[in-house]
Amino acid sequence: MPTTDHTDARMTVVRRTLFAVATAAVWLLVVSSSPADAHGGAGPESTNYRTRLLAVEPRLPGVTMQVIEAGSRFEVRNQSDEELVVLGYRDEPYLRIGPDGVFENAKSPATYVNASRTTDEVVVPETTDPAAPPEWRKTSDEPVARWHDHRIHWMAERDPPAVRRAPDRTHVVIPEWVIRMRMGERVVQARGDLTWVPGPSPVPWLAGGAVLLALVAALGLRDGRFVAVAAVLVLLLATDIAHAVGIGFASAGSIGRKLLLSVGSGIYALVGWIAAVWGVRLLLQRRREGFYFAVAAGVLVALFGGLGELPDLTKSQVPFAWGADASRLFVVLALGLGLGVVAAAWLSLRRVPPEEPVLDE
Repeated sequence: MPTTDHTDARMTVVRRTLFAVATAAVWLLVVSSSPADAHGGAGPESTNYRTRLLAVEPRLPGVTMQVIEAGSRFEVRNQSDEELVVLGYRDEPYLRIGPDGVFENAKSPATYVNASRTTDEVVVPETTDPAAPPEWRKTSDEPVARWHDHRIHWMAERDPPAVRRAPDRTHVVIPEWVIRMRMGERVVQARGDLTWVPGPSPVPWLAGGAVLLALVAALGLRDGRFVAVAAVLVLLLATDIAHAVGIGFASAGSIGRKLLLSVGSGIYALVGWIAAVWGVRLLLQRRREGFYFAVAAGVLVALFGGLGELPDLTKSQVPFAWGADASRLFVVLALGLGLGVVAAAWLSLRRVPPEEPVLDE
């Protein structure tokens, strides 16, 4: 009898702890300012605005430029022997990129405005003066600069009128944006456009997730449920880690930065990963507590890897290392496997009473 009481007390502690974790996860998702924040806030968000770089005139040997992170930033790499100066919004010197690295002009308003994707919380010091002589400060030893250039993406809170009238159609929002630069006496212009491209329908993806959910949930009704739920937890863990890596590696920069963003993109789901590992361990030991850990892992992954990234199913421009469709697949797997393992674990708990020996059928 004392053994039974001890077991019941332990189970009560496990249930309360995992319930608290799941409740905290829901709260984090609700209070997050955006889906990307809910998943850790790493990297750019999905969008329907497509930014393209169409031409660089004149072409400069050793200099490459590209739009990165779904239009969130612009990148210039200068491996020539001559410095390239990027001009700000009032044609003032903003960046110097060359053999000695990257320097930014503390007197340029662009230095502060371009630090963020939005300008909501930007504070431009009163000491800035586009007409003043540049005050250069070094920011990098590498001849590569990446910044949020607000000429290349849509900045208003509301979509353009044409987009609001017909969001299911393609619209050219900015026919030509221009970033001006100088290399010596030469004037260099990077030109591109900004287009609204409607995203796909989420219905086929959600339907696939629903089918997956039902298939996984059915495991709770079958014999061998301990091993089956453990196997799903392993798959859930592997796919969610791969999802986090795909988000992190969609950003530009060093391998170290990408790995750091990969961890950051799954920071809230990390608790779910730990729960999945413990759940697998307990289930393979045929211990009933493993199903509670399975519920916690499923809820957390479904929330942060699934619902938190749900916009990927409806946006045309999805920053993901292996492409937009791969990102959508991982979202569906997070939802289908996550919610499915919750249902399977719940059904299993109803069929494995605490007083019965913890042995698989």
